[in-house]
Amino acid sequence: MSLRRFSQRAMLSRPGRTALTIASIVIGVAAVVSVSIVTATTRESYQVMFAAVRGRTSLEVTAQNTGPIPADLVAKIAAVEGVEGAVPVVQRPSRLTIKEDKRIQLQVMGIDPETDKLVRDMEVIEGHPLAVDDGDKILLEADFAHNLEIRVGDDVRMLTNKGGIGPKKMKVVGLVKMSGGGALIQTGLVFMPVKQAALRFLGKHPETGKDQITSVQIVAKKGTDLKALQGAIEPLLAKGEEVREPKGGAQVLGETLLSTEQGLKLTTAFTLLLSAFIILNTFLMNVGERRRQLAIMRAVGATRDQIAGMLVGESLLLAAIGTVVGILCGLGAAYLLVSSLSKLLDISLPSPVQYMLQPWPYVAAVIFGFAVSLIGALFPAFRAWRVSPLEGLSHVSKQDMTTVPRIHIIIGLVTTIIGCVLIGLGIAGKIPIDIPQYGAVAQLIGIVLMYPLVLVPFSYVTSLLMGWRRPVETNLALKQILRHRGRTSLTVGVLFIAGATGVAMAHSILDNVRNLKEWYRKALVGDYYVRGMLPSMATGTSADLPEEIEAPLVALEKSGEIAYLDRAKMLEAQAKVVKRAQPVDITKEIPDELNVILIIRQSHEPKTSPFDLISPPEPEKRADILQRMRAGDVIIGNIAAARLQVSDGDTLEIGGSEGNHQVHICGVTNDYLAAGITLYMDWDVGKKLLNFQGVDGYIIRARPDQLLALKPKLEAISKEHDVLLNSQAEIGLRVNRISNGISGCLWGLIALGFIVAAFGVVNTLSMNVLEQTRELGLLRIVAMTRLQVRRTISIQALIIGAVGLVPGVLFGLGIAYIINLAMEPSYGRPIEFTLHPGLMLFALVGSMLITWFAAVIPARRAASVDLAQALHYE
Repeated sequence: MSLRRFSQRAMLSRPGRTALTIASIVIGVAAVVSVSIVTATTRESYQVMFAAVRGRTSLEVTAQNTGPIPADLVAKIAAVEGVEGAVPVVQRPSRLTIKEDKRIQLQVMGIDPETDKLVRDMEVIEGHPLAVDDGDKILLEADFAHNLEIRVGDDVRMLTNKGGIGPKKMKVVGLVKMSGGGALIQTGLVFMPVKQAALRFLGKHPETGKDQITSVQIVAKKGTDLKALQGAIEPLLAKGEEVREPKGGAQVLGETLLSTEQGLKLTTAFTLLLSAFIILNTFLMNVGERRRQLAIMRAVGATRDQIAGMLVGESLLLAAIGTVVGILCGLGAAYLLVSSLSKLLDISLPSPVQYMLQPWPYVAAVIFGFAVSLIGALFPAFRAWRVSPLEGLSHVSKQDMTTVPRIHIIIGLVTTIIGCVLIGLGIAGKIPIDIPQYGAVAQLIGIVLMYPLVLVPFSYVTSLLMGWRRPVETNLALKQILRHRGRTSLTVGVLFIAGATGVAMAHSILDNVRNLKEWYRKALVGDYYVRGMLPSMATGTSADLPEEIEAPLVALEKSGEIAYLDRAKMLEAQAKVVKRAQPVDITKEIPDELNVILIIRQSHEPKTSPFDLISPPEPEKRADILQRMRAGDVIIGNIAAARLQVSDGDTLEIGGSEGNHQVHICGVTNDYLAAGITLYMDWDVGKKLLNFQGVDGYIIRARPDQLLALKPKLEAISKEHDVLLNSQAEIGLRVNRISNGISGCLWGLIALGFIVAAFGVVNTLSMNVLEQTRELGLLRIVAMTRLQVRRTISIQALIIGAVGLVPGVLFGLGIAYIINLAMEPSYGRPIEFTLHPGLMLFALVGSMLITWFAAVIPARRAASVDLAQALHYE
């Protein structure tokens, strides 16, 4: 017997059911593809960029405070035995201005055109290469230039902090492609001659008058012992200079994106779980609907293996279609997500197209699509395989009427325990933050497997609450629900997962956004901010402001229009723990040295501390925190404190121009700037220890009666020097845009989960209506109205929804609390759990409305059943 045509007719005769099955596969596969590509893009893009900056560098010489070093070091290092080449580099952040108002943040690389080929492979694909004495001429990475529609011969303006007022006009003389590891770059890298870069960004040394650079990149001869070479170079260096292996510069970006990635991964895991259950639900109903047909086929000669093979073949066909469509949808979603993150975080991420050409997202998508579909088909196929032809001809399956098998309860209990253990280890900080999210998934799976134990009592209680107005319809609805306990349990499980995960993620999102806004209100105390680039939460370094801008600002301060004029400077530094007062957790890896963003700032306002302090807890110690900083203490960001396992009272060592300096920690602050890998130091202390140059930004506090009158004067100064002026309100809007945008991505995935759950309700009610066709026809004949039929189906939906969603919403509160606890060991700050009654009410009412709406089509179908056909339906 050939079953192929029968299988095709069965799928085509139920196009809605087939479409729902494919849609559930599409959602799961799209989530796998999009999140895989987005995570890879955000994680690897900056790694690749910094790999291109380092090139083939074996060692590098830098200042410990990332300040300038003498240019004459290059010749001395090049003469050391074992050095193949020493390449001078000036690397500074800056801003490119195009067509008057379009500003792009970028990294300037000042290179020596004659020796840089020892480190980097650059191919000039248009225009010509740089010459040593080219002046204000630049090379742009080709893809970066094409994205900005910049061509060879165009003039652009670049913000510099030396050599006169305002940005300098630069001419684009060539476009380059990076070979090797840098071939993937589409971020903002600009190359210019090292002499001109030093002139525009560093200037001469204020005391010696010597030329300066930011680093020397060293290429060692083949077979040279790097440790020995490092020892040979160290005697050539002055205090505050060091020779070391190149370090990755993507740490701050990685920490910034960590919470976003974790949210995407966790929400995606929940969405995949929902998709898997809905696929299983759909295949079970597909088999249940065709149970009598399959029994007849068995009776006329089809074997059990043939039936099982037919069902598996259908699942593979649907999986193939769903996987292909899901991959296409996932690619579009990945592109939109990467574009959104680039705008929200003010970072230049590469196009995800290059990662779309990698095989691993598609391998993962195919595995998920086919594996879940195959499991979803094998289970009902096994059930169909066990049913005899005589049993299959009955109207209701005995398997669906009985309670859940004991093995399911045991598996559910074991899975729940495993999930609880993983979550507990995550809260204790014993395992990485990635693992507890799978514990939450395991916990949900286990609870759903055990849910049939409470299905009957929950259903009776719900029917009693609903049946006081419509007792007849409610009793009929309850009878049909309990008549198909297996099917109902699976649908209720899908709704339980949707309610739990939706409420949990929504609470976690709101708690994190509230934490961010509390930090913003405490940390951003100025009325106006003058900066070369917008305040960035993705990187700690910034372009220096032009030196000439300070004079007019100081004049406004002297005239009394500015109450407080505070300066701020950001430097990259290395922090090493010297002394800890508390024992460490030996299960966690503690770095010997941590790259931090050292934020040196003034705080003239006497009563307002610009820190959202986590410790010290004592009010009297918090009150004199600024005085302690002026005495030389520092405040450390929460993420840096967690990585180094330090707190107030501990001692760190940081590098400076006069050598290494030990600093005492007086507090730990909740910090979103530079991902919390920060160290705050008083301005005068920093000047003394580090002897840095330049100002990154001015924090301006206006006198109350001059707040509005001061803005146009600051705007005129900023326009003259082509720098940025932002008010506190504008910065607040930016913070809100970032948090709301990231939250929007997660809210979208949460909504997707509820849509997937609605599919389950449609499937269950459609199947119930189909199996009640004869029964509904008889009831119509004995006086049941069409309205009563619709009410019966709608009440079925409401009972199923209430039994799944109400416990799910309550359980979601526990998951939200656990998520917040699990974040603390890795994030170094407590995320306070807050109950949001409005959110819970909205989630419950909204999801019940979705459930009720899912019953509209089945109810309409039931009410319009033809009575003559219904009496003959089998």
